[in-house]
Amino acid sequence: MPRSPRTSSRDRILRWLVLAGVVLVGLLVVRAASLGQDLVTDGPSSRAPWTPPARSGPPLLPTPTPSAPDPVIGETPPEAPGLLVEVGLRVVDAALIICVVVLIVGVARMWRRTLPTGPSPRPWESLHGVPTPLQVRQALASALEADVILVGPGSPRNAIVQCWVTLERLGTEVGIPRAGAETTTEYVVRFLEVADADRDAVDELAALFQEARFSEHPVTTEALARARSALRAIRVSLQPPGRRTAMRTTVRRGQQGHA
Repeated sequence: MPRSPRTSSRDRILRWLVLAGVVLVGLLVVRAASLGQDLVTDGPSSRAPWTPPARSGPPLLPTPTPSAPDPVIGETPPEAPGLLVEVGLRVVDAALIICVVVLIVGVARMWRRTLPTGPSPRPWESLHGVPTPLQVRQALASALEADVILVGPGSPRNAIVQCWVTLERLGTEVGIPRAGAETTTEYVVRFLEVADADRDAVDELAALFQEARFSEHPVTTEALARARSALRAIRVSLQPPGRRTAMRTTVRRGQQGHA
């Protein structure tokens, strides 16, 4: 199963954090060892310096002072190792600071990636290239205005079935994926729910489609009129709020005129 980009990026950050932590521990051990050596070699002594006792007898013979050896031409005194040790300690300190910064940045990035970036996506939204609910609404509203359905010759049964088939085709054209085990009714109801269509109208139209598709008794013109009313309610619910009110007023006037 392929891993998501977020998971692989988190794993890379975690590996770098582990590496930086190991290096940091090693540098801390080296620094602690150097500090311990300084305490052993250069630490202050708690014992007072020894002084020889004073003599009361006659003075001793003068102690001859050794003469300094003649300097050897071409030789230089060996350089004290203190400077090299100091430079090494400064390098260790700089490496410690870099490791600490890397650890802080890595932890901050991992913590930021765990924060939610928005509302939890629905299962269909996790697929690549799937449109947003707003895009579904706009595309479906335009398609329903362009397609003339539930109008024309034919029996009420065929008109209702053809209406549902047209809705199924529109869902595919809009870009809503269909699950393998999903029936036609489940698919159309789901993508109309994604578009936030009128749920009562969707349920009404779905029930009429089931009746027209699978029943053996005749489908009346009254059922066709109910299907048209449900489809109009779906179209109205897909419009922007301002236009939705205007369309409802127009539909209401048309119904009063027919009455």
